[in-house]
Parts: sequence; C-alpha cells; structure tokens
Amino acid sequence: MKRKRLWIYPVAGIVFLGHFTFCLCRCIYLGVPEQVLWVSHIATLTGGIGAFLRNRFLISLALVTCLGHHLFWLFDIASWLITGNFAVGVTAYLQNASLGAWIQTSNHFFVPPMLLILLIHQGTINKHIWIWASVLFVSLITAGLIFFSPASNVNCAYYPWPGLQRLVFMLPGLAPFSPRLYLFYVIVLTTFGNYLPVTLILTYAVPKCSSALKHLL
Repeated sequence: MKRKRLWIYPVAGIVFLGHFTFCLCRCIYLGVPEQVLWVSHIATLTGGIGAFLRNRFLISLALVTCLGHHLFWLFDIASWLITGNFAVGVTAYLQNASLGAWIQTSNHFFVPPMLLILLIHQGTINKHIWIWASVLFVSLITAGLIFFSPASNVNCAYYPWPGLQRLVFMLPGLAPFSPRLYLFYVIVLTTFGNYLPVTLILTYAVPKCSSALKHLL
C-alpha cells in the first residue's frame, strides 16, 4: 500500500502549502497578517510540511490540532446550508463573504479528510500527540496576547468568537467576564475536551482502518 500510494504525499503537500500561501498573501494584502496564525491555518501549514516529509508526527499533530475545530465549524455551516439557519452562529460571517474569504476558509472542508488519509496510510498515530497539540495551541494563544491587540483576537485569545458568547458565558465565573478565567477554560477545554479525546479515538481507529485497507488492496 505504501509503495503504490506515495503520490498522495506530494499532492497533499502542494495543496496544503498552496492554500497556506494564499491565506498568508491575502492576510498581508488586507493588512491583517496576524490572522494567518489561526490554528486552522497553522494546522494546514504543519500538515503540508508533514506531507512532504512523510512525517507521522507532523501529520498527527496537524490532524489532532484541527479536527475537532473543523468538525464543529462544518456542523454549523452544514446546518445553514441545509436549514437556512445556523445551529450555533460561528460561521455566520460567511453569509455575505467574498470569494477570497470562501477560498481562505475552504481548508475546513479538505484538510481533515486529507490528513486522515495520510495518517491511515502511515498506519498509526503518535499517542502523545495531544500534548504537543496543546503546546502548539497555547503557544499561538500566547503569541496573540503578547504581540497582537484585542481587535485581532487571534485564536480567540481575548474573547469568544461571535456565536459562542452564550455558551461561554454559561461557564462558572464568566458573568461578569473574567479574562484570566476565560483563558483557563479555553485551554483546559481545548486540551481535555478536544485534543485528548480526538487522539484517543484516532489511536483506536487509524490502525483498524489501515489494516482493513491493506486487506482490501
């Protein structure tokens, strides 16, 4: 299987790095270069490098970092496309979005499945990758707090994304809003409510899928 499908690595690498380059150039053109540091774009960049290097660690890192976020995003936009209403509202910004904005956000559609294919081809996932995904996420949050203003709000470092306010403010201690407690919740919930369970699921599912694929081929 691995010998016959080595072409998927350079193809994925070109697609991922090409999309990241587009996002970087567009953000610079719009005067908001810091927006390229959203975890979604960094996962695309990491996945592209991992694909070219055929590196299981980087592919695992990219998939675990983006999968939960992207599935939530896809759920919200699917509810809009099917029913005309947003289930949560986090993708409401796309209602009147330009073509460039749609292209920039299109990685939500293709990055997770392509990374999953690469990881199944690899056969296993790094079982401690959730820790490194958390380190990456915290690093991006920290960079957003140190180098960028609240107006940028990269990776929602300062306040929740539009559509999530109602859910966030239901958490204990966030009414009135507490920036420190908010950051604590964001990091803990992302780590233990997203990256850890995603890693556990993939640790079980990826070898099963890889083995099944080998038998089919």
